[in-house]
Amino acid sequence: MCPARRSGPAANRLAFGPGNSAHGAADISVESNFRAWAGQDAPITPFWRRIPRFFRFPAYRQPLARNLVLSLVMAGALYSGSWLVLVPAALATSVVLARYGFLVIERASQGYLSPDDYPALASEAHPWRPYKMFAIFLIALFLVSLVGALSGSGFLLLVGMVLVALAMPASVMSMAQSDSLRRAMNPVRLMGIVQGIGAPYLVLCLFLLLLMTGSNQAFELVAPLFKERYWLLMGISTFVGNYFFLIMCALIGYVMYQYHAALGVVVLGPGDSGRPVLKGRVDLRARQRDALIGRHVAAGELKEAIALVSEDLAERPNDLSLHARLRRLLQADGDSARLDAVGDRYLSLLVKSGNLDEALQVLTEEAERRPGHALQEAGLVVPLARRALERGRYEQAGALLRGFDKRWPGHADLPEVYLLGGRLLAEGARDEAGARRLFEHLIAAYPASPAAAQARRQLQGSGAVQPAPPA
Repeated sequence: MCPARRSGPAANRLAFGPGNSAHGAADISVESNFRAWAGQDAPITPFWRRIPRFFRFPAYRQPLARNLVLSLVMAGALYSGSWLVLVPAALATSVVLARYGFLVIERASQGYLSPDDYPALASEAHPWRPYKMFAIFLIALFLVSLVGALSGSGFLLLVGMVLVALAMPASVMSMAQSDSLRRAMNPVRLMGIVQGIGAPYLVLCLFLLLLMTGSNQAFELVAPLFKERYWLLMGISTFVGNYFFLIMCALIGYVMYQYHAALGVVVLGPGDSGRPVLKGRVDLRARQRDALIGRHVAAGELKEAIALVSEDLAERPNDLSLHARLRRLLQADGDSARLDAVGDRYLSLLVKSGNLDEALQVLTEEAERRPGHALQEAGLVVPLARRALERGRYEQAGALLRGFDKRWPGHADLPEVYLLGGRLLAEGARDEAGARRLFEHLIAAYPASPAAAQARRQLQGSGAVQPAPPA
């Protein structure tokens, strides 16, 4: 069953900032903000018109430094003359290069087209991507070989190899986007990527084939210069191969950026717009998540947005901004049953974190939505009622305090409840006699409590009670 979709005013008004008051004062549309900042409305240059820029990509400081280090490692491994050094070095450098290649693809797809623009992150995630892609490649070769062997047809074997070669760029895109081995092998998923790009996908495959061929030809041009120094030849071979590999990664990432709308990629960087890049350490995945949620909201896909926020909330159950976001989504979607539980939990977290003014506002909204709504936690009543009194919201304070002693008899907060009730009668209702009776009851019932000491001061300050004469 397809999830219900909601559009119209409720969805269009929905806004996503970090929340309100202590968690963000204004409601901001994440989707529109990211589009404005990242320049996603600017026209995107087709990838076939940017080929010279892709060749310049490995010459940037960051990829060039990595390439030089990996090349020197391989040259030194061969110079050692030991297979026990060469083989591990080859495997290690391949994995390091592949991880960086996936990073290039991911960042380029998000609109960070220059390595100098990559945001500063605590770490480069998803270290298993190269191993997963290697497993996919082996599985694909095994299946093609099996079909060729069972059929006994060299033609079928050739067709299978061609199909695998055509599917590999789409598989790499899927892996960079989802980190899922299953999705990167799913023919339906791969066909969706191919259809999303359209005919230019074949052009991409052709360019990648030409780059692979060009790598070999470039090496053949320089190999004769170092044919007697095999260790140096190994370094040169590694450098040239890595150089072309990084070009291919930059190209694949850019194609994903060019067709980000069709592929479901969230663009966060400046892309082709020429806008300045936000510097400093950022949580790129959180930004990407926010933008994706905003995109669902803008499209009226509230169920999808709710699912994403719920996933985030499962990882960060005490994040107030996520509770506020989920609550707004559920309000727009009309999910009353779930909204009750989310509202109560959010209210509890607000009080316990000291955000009492925001909690009072949420309490007002819940009372309007659920007539007769009462707090389920006794410990929330006193701080909320005290703040309501401070803000002059006497009716709300009275609703909070009413019936506390019957709902939670013997609770430790009862002295405070009587004290606040007396203040409410004195300040809100101007009922001095009623306040006196409540204060006197508090003093008699809980004489040693701090609330009783405050009640005595209240009575003395009002002149209702005179200090007792010394014995």
